[in-house]
Amino acid sequence: MQFSINLSVTAVLALAAGLVSAAPSPHDTHFVVSHHAIQASGYNLTYWSEAPGSVAVRAPAPVPRSCAATDIVTCSSTHAASNAVCSELLATIRANPNVVIGSSPRAVCLGTASATECCTSWSQDVGAMLQGQLLDAATKVFNVCFAPSNTNESGLARQVALNGGCLTQCLSNRPTGCTD
Repeated sequence: MQFSINLSVTAVLALAAGLVSAAPSPHDTHFVVSHHAIQASGYNLTYWSEAPGSVAVRAPAPVPRSCAATDIVTCSSTHAASNAVCSELLATIRANPNVVIGSSPRAVCLGTASATECCTSWSQDVGAMLQGQLLDAATKVFNVCFAPSNTNESGLARQVALNGGCLTQCLSNRPTGCTD
């Protein structure tokens, strides 16, 4: 009981401080902004969550057998994101790999005031983790789908081992819609 009261007080304080927004995502009514920061380069970094959760980081679990295959990348022009913004998102994650992502965020997005956005999102809740764990699959999708033609694209990697789960990780212009 004490834990739930403290969690509620923490959630109220976070809402008051502006760290968590109760406003739903324009993309999906089940997602809310769990954290928002303005980068020095003029980009806005946003973490999208399904619900408030714990920020306890668990150690990465062994890779499931079903994820033994190398990430399988598929590219698309649907939900295409800006090549430049996606490159900046990857650089931001690379520069800050030890930022803790709470237990239920399902996307990390970087965008501009003009609403140009690039998000790396994943298909399943895998618990709290360090954002650097998102870098391998997101970089692979970028290198396969965006870099060769230097165009705006989207893409996904299937069979990604992420924090003990085997899932799909996407790189696109939206925080939702990444499915297995």
